[in-house]
Amino acid sequence: MEREFFEKLYKASKAAFEKLFVINEKFYYCTLTITGDGLTPVISAWSYEALERESGDDEDVKYDIEWSYADSPYYAWEYESFHEVEELLQNCPSMSDMSEEEWEKELDIRIDIMEKVMRKLDEVGENNQAIYFVDEIDRSLHTKLSQYLLEEFLQGCRETYSQIIFTAHDVNLINLDNLGQDEIWFVEKDNKGESRFKLFSDFNIEKGQDALKAYLCGRFGALLTIRRGK
Repeated sequence: MEREFFEKLYKASKAAFEKLFVINEKFYYCTLTITGDGLTPVISAWSYEALERESGDDEDVKYDIEWSYADSPYYAWEYESFHEVEELLQNCPSMSDMSEEEWEKELDIRIDIMEKVMRKLDEVGENNQAIYFVDEIDRSLHTKLSQYLLEEFLQGCRETYSQIIFTAHDVNLINLDNLGQDEIWFVEKDNKGESRFKLFSDFNIEKGQDALKAYLCGRFGALLTIRRGK
């Protein structure tokens, strides 16, 4: 039963987490949990975005719920994925009918299997993760091709959870349809030739505003300065 429980639970958890990670949010906490009466395990998770939505501006509420699996809007996420696990456990002796010693032993076995499932999921995720560093990703490429390659990579990241860190001179890559403001940095040189970094999210952009046009108008700085000879 233990081997079958592991295999079915791994399959269900993997399917549930894969559907969870399609959501365009940054998850900082993911867990697999079970109740003391031995009901079917479920996943729960918190993202920074969900935490902001649920707590609003109340720091006390945020402190109370940020690690609470039960208060998460993603508690028991994709429960239907665990149907086979539920059927398996229903055919096992009920934990509520066990002696205290039997109950503790059975709960320890299930928790141990759950930990093994999470470790395997971590290993699979790590094998699919990579960070790519590319200097001048747009070098010798047409702007349309640069945009296409970036879009293809970002689409693939939803399955591999990889990241790319790149530099570019092509201002057409300033596209908030593909990248968040907190993912874009401007580099500006001062009069001494020293480089300074500016985070795009430090500037307020209204919904629907043309970010590229705003940049070219000089709103964010980091524009090329051309000194003409005498």
